[in-house]
Order: sequence, then structure tokens, then C-alpha cells
Amino acid sequence: MAAPAPRKSRAGLVIVVLVVIAAVLAVLYFGGYLSSPAVKVTGTNWTINYGSTSGYFGPSPQRTCERCPFNVLVGGQFTYTITLTSTAIILDHNINSVTIEGPFTLVSVSPTLPISVTPGGSATITLTIQAPSSGGSLVLAGAINTT
Repeated sequence: MAAPAPRKSRAGLVIVVLVVIAAVLAVLYFGGYLSSPAVKVTGTNWTINYGSTSGYFGPSPQRTCERCPFNVLVGGQFTYTITLTSTAIILDHNINSVTIEGPFTLVSVSPTLPISVTPGGSATITLTIQAPSSGGSLVLAGAINTT
């Protein structure tokens, strides 16, 4: 009776298959096919709601964004900084609140509002904002409420 033929090892084949799968996944990920979609912020639109007098923080609306366009992962958080300079001559003016329009969500504001700005003075406000849960190109819009 003849001896059975030796079994070929499949370990080498399994390793080759795993390496090929890893290479394909790496190409897909780094090519952007599997990476998280992004929200592209293409600009900003800030409406300044003035109290009894107007214009002391500049025109409304203001459409400035020094770092635009920029990308954020969907659902991710990012910071955005606004600096307002008072052109008032006599009176202090307050920044009372900041709101963000959907689909973005305001997470926090620093420093805590309200804050008072002296004539000729400036206030820098840092907003932590959450991006929407779906990707696309969007304009970040909100309101700055003052008195």
C-alpha cells in the first residue's frame, strides 16, 4: 500500500491573501474612498445685531474668513475665532451672545459672554463648533448679538 501524499501547507497562501487585502484597503483608505467624508467650510456670514446704536463693530453682515476654505470631518468639532474692534468714541459696548445657524452646532464660547468692549478696544471670541453629520460644501453662518 502506498503512503498518502503529503498535504501542502496553506499558511503561505493565507499570508499572501491577507497581504493583498491589506494593500487594497490601504489604497482605498489613502485614496479617500474609505476615509470619513468632510465638511468643506467655504466662507462665513456673521450678522451683527446691534442694540440702540449701530455700526460700532463694523457693517452687518460680515463675510470674512481668513482660513477659508477649510475641511472638517463630518460630526467633528473645530474652533473658529472672531475678533471685533469697537469704533465707538465714548461708550462701551457689550457682546451678549453668539448663535450659529444649522446645520452647524455651537458647542462653547470663550470667554464667557457677555463681555464689554471699550471704545477703540477689541474682543476676541473663540467658538467651538460641531460640524454636521453629512459632508458637503457649506457656509458657516451665525449672529453676534450686542448692546
